[in-house]
Amino acid sequence: MKLDHEAKGTALAFAAAIISGFAIFANKIFVVDLDPLVFTAVRAMLVGALFFSLSIATHGFSQGRPNGKVWQYLLAIGIVGGGLAFYLFFSGLQLTTA
Repeated sequence: MKLDHEAKGTALAFAAAIISGFAIFANKIFVVDLDPLVFTAVRAMLVGALFFSLSIATHGFSQGRPNGKVWQYLLAIGIVGGGLAFYLFFSGLQLTTA
């Protein structure tokens, strides 16, 4: 049973690598004509809405509704780990000539 679990993990890792590699080229195409801040904001809102919808559709808030402090932590993580990092990445990507 462990081998099946490990094989599934390996397959998912390869799939993530392929998607990530393709995403760099796709992002370069989109970010050339757009402001990196706008692109980052739109992307974050779409992904956030998708994952929030999936969370509600599948399990809801099975651990209880998050309180205000948890939302503050999630917002901080999203801004620093997602928003700022991707803004810098897309800004740099826009400046490349390749």
